[in-house]
Amino acid sequence: MEIGILRIGFLIFIRLVLCFTKEAESESCQTEELLFLHIPYNFGYTVGLAALYGHSVTSAWSVAEAWDHSRKLFGDKGAQEEKDGAVWFHNHPSATAVKAAMEANPEAKLWGGVAPELQELSDVTGCPLYFTPPKYWPKDLAQSYLSGKKVFGILRNPLERLVAMFRGGYSEYGSFPPHFRESCDVNGAIKWLMQSLMNGTVSKYASQCTFIPQVEFFEGPFGVQIAVDNLHFPESLNRMLVYNDLGQAVVEQNVILQIAGCDNIWAGDIDEETKSLVYEYFQADFDLLCQRFGYCDKGTRATCLVQVPGMCPPKNFTWHQTLKRYVPLTKELESE
Repeated sequence: MEIGILRIGFLIFIRLVLCFTKEAESESCQTEELLFLHIPYNFGYTVGLAALYGHSVTSAWSVAEAWDHSRKLFGDKGAQEEKDGAVWFHNHPSATAVKAAMEANPEAKLWGGVAPELQELSDVTGCPLYFTPPKYWPKDLAQSYLSGKKVFGILRNPLERLVAMFRGGYSEYGSFPPHFRESCDVNGAIKWLMQSLMNGTVSKYASQCTFIPQVEFFEGPFGVQIAVDNLHFPESLNRMLVYNDLGQAVVEQNVILQIAGCDNIWAGDIDEETKSLVYEYFQADFDLLCQRFGYCDKGTRATCLVQVPGMCPPKNFTWHQTLKRYVPLTKELESE
């Protein structure tokens, strides 16, 4: 955690130096309101939690304390249970918790699931508006909430994202039939889901809109403008926040609400047939990753989130305590 704090402090210092030079009058140093759009299963609850309570508070939390504050804020969505899965349900954020956080943090941001404007269920998707692409929102709401804002969202590799949904084990949030998880059959589960989405037996709006292609959140006049690279989360997010004078909302590793279960599986366990189905269904997402970040492998590259504890399999990676990140166990994985 100390390394993370030092890195964030360095980023803030660089930002201040740059914006006190002659170039400070340029647009890059002008303040414009930044607004976060929560794409499901892309660490949106973590971002919302950190932005509400503030870095001066969250940097001192343990992972357990972060989960405790999340439950106090949103209610207990159900503990992750290896056999039965965990039930996710829509719950409005606690007004008491939000008020206390705002009183303690004058710079608090009400983003994503915390935003009072986005608590209703969409008539189009049936999901909370904060899980729904803006193009499906009522036009007056989209205009009033998003117009004139610099909207950012986190963009994630669809294959790695599906693996995370499978491991999360929530029965109503990125859910799979429980028998797949009992044997940690991630390949069978994702293949089943892709076939079900393609033949229409599972709706893209099912499971709290987790199966909607991420590109839909970028579409329309009020869609996401700034894509944050989930592969390098949380550093990619923190760099963007600090650059936009929002250092108080940065995310330390101890605040990340990471999933658990079937810890030794990852995207590298998915066979070519299943990868091709994922690419076919989420092709627009892979195209967006190529356009925004230069990841143009068309879904063939196996990835895991090396800066997030618990997100890379011990069979292939080890956690480096000094670097605060995973490092591969073999040279072959270094090129992945």
